Amino acid sequence: MFVEKMLSYLRVEDFRQLLEFHFNNNTNFSMNHTRKDAKSQNWGDLSVSLVLYLLNFLLFINVPEVKSFFENVMQDSNIVQFLAKGFLSSDRNEVHAAINLLSIGSKLESFPHVALGDALAANNVVREQDHKTMNNSSFGWNSNIHNSYNILPSNHGGQKVPGKSASIAEQNIEDLIEKLQTGLEVKDVKLSEMIDVYEHKLQSMQMREQQLQDLLEAKTLAVVRADRVISQFRSRRAEAEAENCSIRNMLRTFEKRTEEYQEKLQNMTALETNYNNLLAEKQKLELMAEEHVVLKENYNEQSQKLENAEHMLNTLRQEHTSLTEMHEILRKHHETLKQQNEVSLEKQGKLSRQLKESESLVKSLQKTVSEIEEQLQKLSKERDDLDEAIEKVRRSLDKTEIEKKELQQKITSLEVVCQKHERVIKEKTGELEEVKDNLAKHEQIAAMIHNLSSSKIPPKVSF
Repeated sequence: MFVEKMLSYLRVEDFRQLLEFHFNNNTNFSMNHTRKDAKSQNWGDLSVSLVLYLLNFLLFINVPEVKSFFENVMQDSNIVQFLAKGFLSSDRNEVHAAINLLSIGSKLESFPHVALGDALAANNVVREQDHKTMNNSSFGWNSNIHNSYNILPSNHGGQKVPGKSASIAEQNIEDLIEKLQTGLEVKDVKLSEMIDVYEHKLQSMQMREQQLQDLLEAKTLAVVRADRVISQFRSRRAEAEAENCSIRNMLRTFEKRTEEYQEKLQNMTALETNYNNLLAEKQKLELMAEEHVVLKENYNEQSQKLENAEHMLNTLRQEHTSLTEMHEILRKHHETLKQQNEVSLEKQGKLSRQLKESESLVKSLQKTVSEIEEQLQKLSKERDDLDEAIEKVRRSLDKTEIEKKELQQKITSLEVVCQKHERVIKEKTGELEEVKDNLAKHEQIAAMIHNLSSSKIPPKVSF
């Protein structure tokens, strides 16, 4: 994250100025010159390594402007000699850098492939010629001296003689010179031969002098060339030192800029965090404002409901007072009804006891009836009717017990439904009257049975 932001602040103009400086100071080595000028190409190692490493550095910067600038530089013809020099360098890092640039530049459409091939061929020719000149300069002196003894001109057109005959002739010449110097007479040698010997000696000396002059000129040319190379090297070295100073200054400024950019980036990150915090607080405040609006609406609704509830409460209080008064009235009425119910329960208990007694009497009568079964055949029908009447009475008693339970349940709900209790009580009173009538009938039946047991036939029985 930090590296990307730092690289985004790099200026392409700095890289452009640096590369143009190297391109413009090497105009003698552009592709417009012929191969004859290729011998004068003397690229500074520092300049070549700087350009190659700088272009490899641009590959790792993921900035659109830097990428477009890199593509334009790789399509320029000025980069050809730098790549060619990088391929022929003795430093493996420079060779790898040149290969890397070639592998990436070859993917571009207008990459100068042909110009790069011509530059590599020219550099190879220069290296071969330099190698040959070095070999010729080292072994030229010995070869020229050796060849001078093998060439001797004759009177018949300068024919070549072997080296052994030349050495014999020289020995004869030296003997002759000694004889002349000592004053001896030369009888066996002709004057023409002596002249030929002297001419041959002079010619050989002239040839040696000419060869020495040529060698001296070659050496002077080599020295001049070496001085020129040394001066060019010194100038290149001074330029390289100036470039190093400028690069150091640029690096210092770049470091200062990176520190400033880092401080700015830290400030920006702090501002970004503050901005994010403010946005979060703003969102919280907006949510609180929305909640406040909702709560305000709820408060208005609740206040309205509270007013309605207070109004209803007042009405309910009035109703409550009226209902309490009615409750007192009903309670008093309930007490009276309870007293009446107790009286009716006492009467019902008496009736039940009487019923039990009548049942016991009926059992005793049944025993007596079984004894006088023959006598009561005529009255069997009437006895069946009496049995049915007894069953009806039992059923009515069961009904009265069920109605008693219902009355007890209805008594508990008398506070709410007083009118229903009054109706029920009226019905119960009617039923009690019927029960009384039934009991009266039972008493009549019991009297009739008693009369039957005493062998008295009653006149009539009305049900």
